[in-house]
Amino acid sequence: MAPVGAEAVDVAGAYDGLADRGYGYGPAFQGLRACGGGAETFAEVELPQHAGVATGGFGIHPVLLDAALHALGVANERIETVLPFSWQGVSLYAAGASRVRVRLAPAGTGAVSVDLADASGLPVLSVRELVTRAVSADQLTAALAAAPGAASSSTWCGRRSRSRATGLARA
Repeated sequence: MAPVGAEAVDVAGAYDGLADRGYGYGPAFQGLRACGGGAETFAEVELPQHAGVATGGFGIHPVLLDAALHALGVANERIETVLPFSWQGVSLYAAGASRVRVRLAPAGTGAVSVDLADASGLPVLSVRELVTRAVSADQLTAALAAAPGAASSSTWCGRRSRSRATGLARA
């Protein structure tokens, strides 16, 4: 998974640690399977099969993409609690992934680049720059209180096919 020199992180209690920082991920969102880091962060994530997450109808499943970002909060416990804010240079190379390898690399102040690949190393998705914004645990707790159950379940609408275009998708 991670290159030589990347320090492995125990993910057994990862979601308990994230909950302590204000992230309230229920079983449907707990997809982080392995994590390691150094200057860059590496992870393996998958859709939680046991949580009843439907897999079809997405270029990239929102739960899988969100789980890829969980490594930011697990690999470096000293960073503040952050949420995705701005996405630039998003490219989807392959649809329908249920398990991916993740590489998160610094891309400026408060930003990372994101690369997702399948088990054979073929690209699934890339993000040139994802800017994050800091939030406090109190802000997250207040948001969860305003929408009870939102963090422990998922209801996503699949994409409708509007064209017969194939190949690379960019945003």
